[in-house]
Amino acid sequence: MEGILTGPVRRLNSREFGHNKGMAKGDFVEVLVDAGSGAAREYIVEATKAGRTVEVRSSRTTVEVREMTRTGGVVRTARFIAPRVLAVVEHPKDDKGRERPRTKAA
Repeated sequence: MEGILTGPVRRLNSREFGHNKGMAKGDFVEVLVDAGSGAAREYIVEATKAGRTVEVRSSRTTVEVREMTRTGGVVRTARFIAPRVLAVVEHPKDDKGRERPRTKAA
């Protein structure tokens, strides 16, 4: 079967594109949310064990960040109201640009 403009038609693997490519232990997602009165809060969801992935889903009303197992079971979920979300940043473990911020010990 030939495509009109591109030549041979090839099916795309679902893992070939998008944020799921290469997500593994140590990967994390930062979500910056408007807390009102000019303040913002940062939330971090991290893939905490081997075989876990972090998945981001967004719709018109919500942004959902899930930590999932290999088999697709949801370990934990963070939901945010979409109009309040300022930024969603995905950090793969191999990305040397930023390390995951650690909480300070009291």
